[in-house]
Amino acid sequence: MAEYQFFDEWFVPAPPETVYDVIGAGLEYPEWCGDVFLEAEGDSGPPAPGRRVRVKARGYLPYRLRIRNGFARDEKPCCAGLHRSG
Repeated sequence: MAEYQFFDEWFVPAPPETVYDVIGAGLEYPEWCGDVFLEAEGDSGPPAPGRRVRVKARGYLPYRLRIRNGFARDEKPCCAGLHRSG
């Protein structure tokens, strides 16, 4: 099976607390970015160790991505550690 790595770096003109809350609300991804995030399901609430969210996404390539996110660390507002697979 092929293995891929993706790296993202975003520059967002907003306070860290606001960005943290939006990025941490994985169930809401289809609401604010429905062209990319097609579905989201899992645990509701803010980022916390053990919380899990699964998303189905698409990009420019003709593939659908199924991604499982598990929060491993929560240090609001600066950091949320994830285990991601899919």
